[in-house]
Amino acid sequence: MNDGGTPLSKSEILLSMATARWTEGEDSVDAREQITNFVDRLNGRHTDANFKFSIDFVLKALLTFGTDTIPQYRVGNFSNENLDRMQVVWEDDGFQRSIEQTLDLIVEFGLDSRSLTSHNALIPIAYYLYHHNPTLDWTATEGLETRRRIHYWLTSALLNGTFNSRPDEVLDDARDEIDASSGKFPLEQIHRRMRGRGKVVGFSEDVLDTLLEETTYRSQKSFLLLSLLHFGEAVRHGRDYQQDHVFPQALLEKETLVEKYGFDEPTARRYEESAGHIANLQLLTEEENARKREMEFEAWIQTRTEAYRDTHCIPDDEDLYQLENFPRFVEEREQLIRERVIETFEEFR
Repeated sequence: MNDGGTPLSKSEILLSMATARWTEGEDSVDAREQITNFVDRLNGRHTDANFKFSIDFVLKALLTFGTDTIPQYRVGNFSNENLDRMQVVWEDDGFQRSIEQTLDLIVEFGLDSRSLTSHNALIPIAYYLYHHNPTLDWTATEGLETRRRIHYWLTSALLNGTFNSRPDEVLDDARDEIDASSGKFPLEQIHRRMRGRGKVVGFSEDVLDTLLEETTYRSQKSFLLLSLLHFGEAVRHGRDYQQDHVFPQALLEKETLVEKYGFDEPTARRYEESAGHIANLQLLTEEENARKREMEFEAWIQTRTEAYRDTHCIPDDEDLYQLENFPRFVEEREQLIRERVIETFEEFR
């Protein structure tokens, strides 16, 4: 507790330990003030994304970067020796820069506070940037490949809930493999270690069955799952996507279906419940989404090219674009999404 009797969190206790240690000697650093200021800077870096990082995140990163121990929040890890090593890392401009670079990168991928379901998933990326300083220029072959590998690591980790249990062990495994890497982000090696711990990685058919069943418009995972259909384009700078319903949500409202199209209420209710199914969602650029809103659905869907249908896994059978065939559209597009993701990420197994 503090002097006022308020219970302190582990991170507050450990920050106090760092503050006490870092103020000793000639190289005095106010850990509390500097780390708090850095957290504020991170949260203000991309205001539209509404990130809410905490002191916990920075301390966890410092443990990962500055020590050889499993980065757990326990007093034994905050020995004077480890605190001194963490101070050295903190005073290296590369530490803060690597975290800021990572944040910039995931924003370019389209993530925000809603889709970034684990802050810990960013630490291996930042650690890799800190130690290997790769190019992230998407116009260069090497930079594009680095972005693709990082994007796959991040989406796999977030969609599979890699950090939901034993996150410190995952960070330890990732750190070991990045240390051993010759320069390329060691995606396969990290996944191999995680499989050894019983973690689910990648996108097998079983994994996709679960994701396709559970992910809806309101899910935090919907953007990430849809971004897999744009792999390649999604990792380039400036591809700003918006989530959109293929069959418009307003068209699938129960009252509209009953009153305007003559559906019976049970059928109309099933249609409305399926409106937010992942197979009725797509990612469009702002310009594409604006054009779609300006047209009736039947007119808009007929203007879609073969290239568009291929990118978005839209079935070619035009009968499925009719409102009465909406359930079949969802079923067939779901299968196309499943096949696309498995085929796309076969190389990363």
